[in-house]
Amino acid sequence: MYLKKYTSFLLAALILICFSGCGQEKKDKKLYFVDSEGNPFAQYDGEIGLSDMSYFGFADIALKEAVSIIQRQKGLSETEAARFLKNNVYVETTLQKDVEEKANISFKNVIGSNSGFAITDLKGAVLAAGSSSETENYANYPTYAGSTIKPLSVYAPGMKKGILNWSSMQKDEPIKYIEETNSPWPTNADGKYSEKNISVSDAIANSTNTVAVKWLKEIGVRNSINFLEDNFGMDFSLEKEIIKETSQEEVLGNVALGYLKSGVTVQDMAGYYAVFANGGNYYEPYTISRIMTENGNVVYEHTDKSKTVISSETSYIMNKLLQRVVSPLGTGKDAYIEGGKIAGKTGTTDGNSDNWFVGVCPSYSCAVWHDNGASDTNRSPKVFKDIMTNFVDISAGEYPVCDSVNMEIYCGDSGKIIGENCELSEMGYFSKENTPEKCSSCK
Repeated sequence: MYLKKYTSFLLAALILICFSGCGQEKKDKKLYFVDSEGNPFAQYDGEIGLSDMSYFGFADIALKEAVSIIQRQKGLSETEAARFLKNNVYVETTLQKDVEEKANISFKNVIGSNSGFAITDLKGAVLAAGSSSETENYANYPTYAGSTIKPLSVYAPGMKKGILNWSSMQKDEPIKYIEETNSPWPTNADGKYSEKNISVSDAIANSTNTVAVKWLKEIGVRNSINFLEDNFGMDFSLEKEIIKETSQEEVLGNVALGYLKSGVTVQDMAGYYAVFANGGNYYEPYTISRIMTENGNVVYEHTDKSKTVISSETSYIMNKLLQRVVSPLGTGKDAYIEGGKIAGKTGTTDGNSDNWFVGVCPSYSCAVWHDNGASDTNRSPKVFKDIMTNFVDISAGEYPVCDSVNMEIYCGDSGKIIGENCELSEMGYFSKENTPEKCSSCK
């Protein structure tokens, strides 16, 4: 079920060892990984040694990123870059030890299966990353995204193109029947269909699969893939092969329901979701701030580079939509924090093999994943809540405002702005360019 990216022989051979388990020779080795305040937490001498194995998830990501940077900067092979690191450098990272330590306490107290988390600020700096394993890094472990992909692959690009808005409707019904079994597809999490028109707002809050797939068909599979490739660098090479050999219909579930062949990681997802909290700008997650030689020469220094992937209007509305997910009736209600401003999305896959919650607040983005372990319950929303309340004042800060978005009352039957004869009213947020017309269908 899970989709591992095979690491090279070199990186697989970089065995993690605790300082406490080393001989005197290892203890005397130079520390070269430091956190954001200059405190050392790891050393490297062909192996990476840790003072505390709870830093494993972050250190593993940082080492691979540092090797990749040196490869690019100096035109070296992977082996040569690793040798350069071993002999010449001092590395400053984005790790915030207090965040890492507090997050790990919450993480380890709740999760009892294979699991990982990552926390970034809204400009891509990875502040903490954790794995339940000390050998397999689940903070950098590609697997299926489940329904956490829907805001990225369906609703944001659909809103960006003006194809859908907060109240746009689709009927909750299967789009086809599988020929071999005559079973309906797609299925919703509860296995039921309301056979009623469902708004985008309700479809996101309740994670209705049928509606997401129908909207993807209207947006176009290739348009969605292009959006995700061009803006986030997601890998759809295997989906493209399937399309080439069959049709776009064969990858509807991959793109709309999160069964991407190359998978995503918690670090990826934390970075992607930041666009729903920072006005629509994507910053690729990073762990390395600066690399210097022993004599102080700067080999590499990170500079913020952003890409506006959705408008501030779309970001603002998507944020409001994702806040409904953590409402008492939403699938992510366990992530609700009193006084907080949490926006996020749950995700599961067949058999609850993958269980996700990805959420944002005005300063941070956090993704949590676990496999089903001994339980069929998605515990990620609860873990997210525990992690966030343990290290941040969740009531602090505000999301970017957007004056070109208006709150409107609309007809709950038609999805159009409420008219004189409408009986069912709902409230939503609409950009000036993508506001529905007034309802005239209610008599």
